[in-house]
Amino acid sequence: MYTLAAVIYFSNSHSAQIITRDGRIWFYDGMEILNRNLQPTLEYVGVIHNQFNMHTCRGGDATALIYARR
Repeated sequence: MYTLAAVIYFSNSHSAQIITRDGRIWFYDGMEILNRNLQPTLEYVGVIHNQFNMHTCRGGDATALIYARR
């Protein structure tokens, strides 16, 4: 069985929403990695079961889905 582990989005830069095994969703901004003064962070979004649409995120369109084997 495979479960959705992340969705990669693209607009002006790459960003992602990462789904943990317990169903929580975390937002990651890929541009933060370019700024050496900032530590890359995850921002809590919510729970996968309450998300209506994961096709878009903060102006970006989903470009890749990543699944993990359970």
